[in-house]
Amino acid sequence: MDAYRELGALYIEYNYLAQAEQVFREAIKALEGRGDELGEMHYWMGRVLQEKKDYSAAIAEHRLALEQKPDLVDAMFSLGWCYSFTNKENAKIWLEKFLSAANQKTRPDFISAAHARLAELMEGAVIQ
Repeated sequence: MDAYRELGALYIEYNYLAQAEQVFREAIKALEGRGDELGEMHYWMGRVLQEKKDYSAAIAEHRLALEQKPDLVDAMFSLGWCYSFTNKENAKIWLEKFLSAANQKTRPDFISAAHARLAELMEGAVIQ
């Protein structure tokens, strides 16, 4: 699983999204039925789709991630972030859920971004 995650994340970092998508699709097939590990691969697939601005598909992947691994905090953040482009009420719910679940291992940039996005949503700002 680590090899899939590391290779796919590297592809995302360098904006090779088609290759990242291929890596995570293969990982999902290989890890079928493996709970937490499968959940993490769905999260990463969601990240690829999020980068492609395919928010509906990304939301579906993040939901699958959370079905497999309900405490996957990064998936909560990404789900809330994607919803902020499609359904502001769901965005508020998931970003607040993320902030409640965040701990000392949570990425600080995700925490800052969640607070900022929630503030924008509360003000009724149009998010692009």
